[in-house]
Amino acid sequence: MSSLLSQDIAALELSLATNGCKGDYVNGPKQPWAPAEEIPELMGGICQQYTGCSAEMNAKYPLVFCTTGNYGHADQPNHAIPAFTRFMDLLDPAK
Repeated sequence: MSSLLSQDIAALELSLATNGCKGDYVNGPKQPWAPAEEIPELMGGICQQYTGCSAEMNAKYPLVFCTTGNYGHADQPNHAIPAFTRFMDLLDPAK
């Protein structure tokens, strides 16, 4: 596992703990985050929604962790920025 991904996993696990959620990166509980299919910039990326949080937290502030693949070790602004924007749009009920 790369050190960059390790840092991302540590941030995810901190978010899980801060929000009082159960589980961790490996053991979830989690499920595929279906709206990711609507984000073409992820191009084969994997998004998981962690479901071990309270029902209120899951409804208002879903904790979703996405990874991408097949892009090498370069930064991915052409993929990450549009994907993040689309992700935020999906969470905004006004859109």
